[in-house]
Amino acid sequence: MTTINNKITQREKPVSKKEIVYNLLRSRILNGVYHPGHRVTIDDISRELSFSNSPIREAINQLVAEGLLRIIPYSGAVVQLVNEEEYIEIMYVLGVLDGAATSLTSNFITEKEIEQLEAINEDMKTSLDNFNLVKFSELNRQFHTFIYSKCGNQFLISSLDTIWQKISYGNNVRFTFAQFRAK
Repeated sequence: MTTINNKITQREKPVSKKEIVYNLLRSRILNGVYHPGHRVTIDDISRELSFSNSPIREAINQLVAEGLLRIIPYSGAVVQLVNEEEYIEIMYVLGVLDGAATSLTSNFITEKEIEQLEAINEDMKTSLDNFNLVKFSELNRQFHTFIYSKCGNQFLISSLDTIWQKISYGNNVRFTFAQFRAK
């Protein structure tokens, strides 16, 4: 424990090299720095961070397990492309789970929170009217995350987080427009 301004605080758990690499690569994928098909090499990351291969390999394996990277034999890891069929399947599952979370959330949500959701929805309409699809996508995620984070079911929240993660980087590359959204 350390003392800061006469307050006792606990030291944060040190972040491992694997976690540093994982967070860096994940951020680059989700923010579109690494686009679908981008090759992620252990050697490049090792040179950039001055880390050994082991934590980089572990981080890449975790991102493969999460579906953000895939391994191509004799080439290495590449950022996974979500094809149209997979995107439709993901959106179907997202809709089912989002509906379940919304149903659960109705037991916990306050009037003030409903007003916040209405404000986000108005901003979504404005972003569509202005053809600002990036802003719309951000607000759409904020809207849905706000709802499902209140459902009280941690497994459902974790599952929805994973699905949103999977489709988020796809939205950086391509935006699926549906006329019935934000109405």
